[in-house]
Amino acid sequence: MIKNLELRWQIIAVLAIGVLAFWVASTFRTTYGSAPSGLPASYATSSTLDVGPNYVQVLTTARPNCAARIVSTAATAIRLSFGGESATSTATSTSQISSSIGTLQAASTTVVYDGGLYGCGFVGTIGVDITTSTVHVLTTH
Repeated sequence: MIKNLELRWQIIAVLAIGVLAFWVASTFRTTYGSAPSGLPASYATSSTLDVGPNYVQVLTTARPNCAARIVSTAATAIRLSFGGESATSTATSTSQISSSIGTLQAASTTVVYDGGLYGCGFVGTIGVDITTSTVHVLTTH
């Protein structure tokens, strides 16, 4: 009888510690809406590119660091692929990006792609519609 009582208390103690650990861990959530800590944006580079549906183009080159990439689309949607340090990386691989594969950015929108989440590698793009569209990109460093 005493062993059963001790076993019950041990089980309750383990469950209480587990619940407490889960609660403590849930209070330390990471904020993904900003640049990586210690990386302030002090300058930016911008470019404009005409994007069509026929082939993948490099939207931005790889940088050693970046705070964010801000991409604005015109009248048609585009697909984006975020890759590594070389232009022949996954950013421009046809198995990673096409008119139906990749991160979709809707027409007439501006989206901030945080450097801490998407990295600072090459960004490939391709048009989704049959027409060519103008894309503006601003990379903050």
